[in-house]
Amino acid sequence: MELLDRAIIFLNNRWRHFRRVRVPGEATLLLFSTCLQRHDCARNLRANLLDCARCGRCPVGELLELAARYRVRPVMAAGGQLALSEARHPDVALVIAIACFKELREGILAAWPKPVWAVPLRSSHQPCRDSLIPLTEVEASLKLWST
Repeated sequence: MELLDRAIIFLNNRWRHFRRVRVPGEATLLLFSTCLQRHDCARNLRANLLDCARCGRCPVGELLELAARYRVRPVMAAGGQLALSEARHPDVALVIAIACFKELREGILAAWPKPVWAVPLRSSHQPCRDSLIPLTEVEASLKLWST
């Protein structure tokens, strides 16, 4: 199934790349999974991302810095339903989503026709725990779409 997920994400990103429209940062949602936060972190980032200590032990702090630099709205979603409700918000013109292949595939299909640019996670340990992301790829995505 992961091969199908990868194919859908690849085709989605290629299609979105060729049909891209620049979007202001305020209309862009940087949506990422809770599995980016360290499992042993005492901070409750689900309740408030501003509680992040930006200690560097996980990529959340760097994502928040990128969000501030490109003036996009960061959201950490604890599940697919929350992510979809954020993506479907009328003020959102573009979603840059960071998640596992399965969640990205489901999100792309559920949010259609709203553009979703998918950035797959790189698992570091167990699935859905202490995941990593290619921050250079996230920044390149923000540059690609921003006005």
